[in-house]
Amino acid sequence: MLRVALNEKNTLFDSLIKNLENDEKLYSLIEKIVIAGESIEFNRYEPTMDKGDVYGIIRCKNGKTIVHNKIFERIIYDYMIAKKRVAGLISLKYETESRFMENGALNMVTV
Repeated sequence: MLRVALNEKNTLFDSLIKNLENDEKLYSLIEKIVIAGESIEFNRYEPTMDKGDVYGIIRCKNGKTIVHNKIFERIIYDYMIAKKRVAGLISLKYETESRFMENGALNMVTV
């Protein structure tokens, strides 16, 4: 049942991702918590943390910053990992397969 909910496209999950994508500092903070597993002290007066709390993405638990709930944590984790994989595949393809690239630069003669 949880897998179905996670794969379902809905406005709540779309808004969650949109809020992360529209704020580089918030994205970085959440990435440190979800992907790197860092333990970050919560501070209501730090603007990025406050924004994440207002959006309902993060909250304070025992003085630490955590993702608001396990479903959001899973959605964010899956999204960030997929984004990294796609970026890696794209750069790998262009670095290794492109006949238009030579020594990391565009080969204008071939183009």
